[in-house]
Amino acid sequence: GTDKFCATKNGSQHDIGILAVFGPESKCEAQGSATADGSHIRITLKGKESCSFTAEFDGVALRIPGTLDSGCSSYCSPRASLSGTSYYFVEQGDANARKALGRDFEKLCP
Repeated sequence: GTDKFCATKNGSQHDIGILAVFGPESKCEAQGSATADGSHIRITLKGKESCSFTAEFDGVALRIPGTLDSGCSSYCSPRASLSGTSYYFVEQGDANARKALGRDFEKLCP
């Protein structure tokens, strides 16, 4: 599938959207916020159960840890998970981020 991560600047943090696709009906999709501390990106998903984690960004790829809180599964269909997924940097800028389309969200990044 086509995995996507987008981020738009919102003061001292970023509004984010994330989509991990595992098949036609199997996916994880969420929106939330992120704050950066060097290569550590603290992500909090919003709208369902509590889900926060620290991802790593090396300037090329954002890597989500292999183990996440149980609340993170509420953003996924059965048999799908955000655990251990990676997202590669493709385009820079808020305008490009706002072009990212989701499945349940018309615009993945607000």
